[in-house]
Amino acid sequence: MLLFISFYFILWPKYSEINDEGSLDYESKVELLESRNQELAQLQDLEVKFNQITSAEIVKLEKILPSGKDFSDIFVQMENLAKESGLKLSRVSITEGGLVEVATDTGKNSTTSKSKTSSNTGKEIGAVNISLSVEGDNTYPALKIFLDNIEDNMRIVDIDSLSYTPPTGESSSYTVNLKTYYLAD
Repeated sequence: MLLFISFYFILWPKYSEINDEGSLDYESKVELLESRNQELAQLQDLEVKFNQITSAEIVKLEKILPSGKDFSDIFVQMENLAKESGLKLSRVSITEGGLVEVATDTGKNSTTSKSKTSSNTGKEIGAVNISLSVEGDNTYPALKIFLDNIEDNMRIVDIDSLSYTPPTGESSSYTVNLKTYYLAD
């Protein structure tokens, strides 16, 4: 009788507890395995896509979002774009714009949240502010061409503002404030 009572009050609750935890543990392990298999499939898909990127595409991406500020390259680009448009670059000011916050997709739903890119990619995106004045004869059509050239330029450029200065003599001028971006270390 003592054996039956000890079994019923001591051993049976322990046996039931172990049995219940074991089944819950198994189910949670199966769920964990399924989620890890999904992650693995996504990573394998990304690896396939990554391996399909050609060196020409990498060069193109580096031109779109270069890995440094390179003020001299920006100056040369703006000067060439103005010349191609039939305008003369009369003043250029290039300054550091600081780090930029980027809207990123959280992956869990379609909403976006502002976050520093360093948490996602290990690098941050910096900005460069460009203020330039262009002048010339018949400047409005040339300005339209200049803005089209900026839009078609490989590097990402945002136009912040545009102001017009009435002609003094034969030529009028425009002041254009731009912002371009780069990968910061």
